[in-house]
Amino acid sequence: MKQCLVVSLGICYYFRLKKSERKNYIKEMSTKTENFLDILKKEMKKFSEAFYSLNKEIIAKTEALEEILFMLFICIVTTTPIVLVGDPGTSKTLAFQLLKDRLSEPNIKELQKNLQEQGINLKIKPLHVVYFQCTQESKPFGIKERWEQAQRHSEDKAIKPMLLLDEIGLAERSKHSPLKVLHHLLENPGISLVALSNRPLDAAKMNRVIVHQIPNNLKSDIENIANAILKENTKHTKFSVNEIKLLVRIFDKLDKSMSKNEQTLPKKDQTSPKKDQTSPKKDQTSLCKENWLGRRDFYALIRYHMHHPLPKEALEGIMRNLGGCKNENFQKYLTVILKSEIGEGVLELMNRWGSLKCIEMNLKDEDCRHCLVICNKPYSWQLLLDQNLLPYEDTVFLFESKFASDTATMTSYDHLHKVINCMEAGKKVVLYNLKSIHECLYDMLNQRYRKNAQSVHVFVLFYNYIRAHIYYIYTYIEQFCRMAMESRSKECMVVKQFKCVVIVSEQDMQNSVNH
Repeated sequence: MKQCLVVSLGICYYFRLKKSERKNYIKEMSTKTENFLDILKKEMKKFSEAFYSLNKEIIAKTEALEEILFMLFICIVTTTPIVLVGDPGTSKTLAFQLLKDRLSEPNIKELQKNLQEQGINLKIKPLHVVYFQCTQESKPFGIKERWEQAQRHSEDKAIKPMLLLDEIGLAERSKHSPLKVLHHLLENPGISLVALSNRPLDAAKMNRVIVHQIPNNLKSDIENIANAILKENTKHTKFSVNEIKLLVRIFDKLDKSMSKNEQTLPKKDQTSPKKDQTSPKKDQTSLCKENWLGRRDFYALIRYHMHHPLPKEALEGIMRNLGGCKNENFQKYLTVILKSEIGEGVLELMNRWGSLKCIEMNLKDEDCRHCLVICNKPYSWQLLLDQNLLPYEDTVFLFESKFASDTATMTSYDHLHKVINCMEAGKKVVLYNLKSIHECLYDMLNQRYRKNAQSVHVFVLFYNYIRAHIYYIYTYIEQFCRMAMESRSKECMVVKQFKCVVIVSEQDMQNSVNH
């Protein structure tokens, strides 16, 4: 009974709180139950061990990942709607993919066995997921249509249907108010609901679901993840623990320096505000300045230095992944930190990697992230053509149009299809101020690719002095990601040579809520 109460209180209240508020909750609960947090962590450990034991790959066991797996599993099995709220890179999607794999038909018996070994006797069914990619153009009927589709699957008693609302925070900002349809649907849900968001929703939605605010334990998480990457690739790299610690220190010091000095960042002149300037816009601007560095910046930095010279020899990895912000304070702190960690001569190395040089190396590197170029003037991006960084014959250019006939949904579909064609053909695509389709490309821009191994069987006959039969099996990996527009989504192939360059104006970047 005590364990049940602790788990219930944890799911309903403890995990809903932010990291700073959790300490006060634990302090208050300690007066009732001495080992409240110990019991909760022990229960989480049971579930996470059952999931990790099935894993064929090495995954860093971070605190956030353990919490998410625990919360997702409990809520899905008990048909309790849940919203995961966390910064980009806090393992929301990874945890869901891991859970979905373990609850698939081939793995569910083994998972059931592992849970029983941990003392957890639950009857679980294979999971059937219905996806909905939310955007700012999402409409109520789209969400309701997907909900009803998932409900129809509940007629099959052999499976557990659920609806996944990815990036639900974008739908909340839609002018069509699509999430209001959930108010009625969540009163008596007959299916499991999981929603992923980078920011909290309004109280009307949050009070109807279980909320998990994922803690952002940056330093401990990136150390665990870096060590896991090293462990998985130890045979293919000379990367050592000392080099990992060096990169962790640089990243951690830079993040702390910017967090402590947010008040010194340049702000817009507010002495003569415009009439339409409202408080929400000020909040959006402040949100932009909270996250100067993301976890994906660090993941990309680690991946780069696994097979390239270390920072003490060349600063290419540092400058390509951390040097893109031109804020004066950011550049100052970056220089000071690199001097303290690497030594003198840093400025000379930094100057070798200007913006154009970093973009050039990005476009040549098939294993790195896609490129975001922020321009001071509308024609600044044309330097990429003048410097022959973007060849005309191998690049597709897509521009935003202000003509009334070009602002229709069909134009967005046309742009989206052209991007899909480039993904399949392995071409470069340049998106100039195409905000209308950015949200449709979330999986592609985040490189959230699902891989599928394909085998090609080749039978070769040789007739010579000796008759020989040779049989080859050639295996290659195909990558897929989801493209979404309103209520429609499609799995599209992504060739490794494909590269996307997103070009935005500096003003749009400053006014954007998303980092």
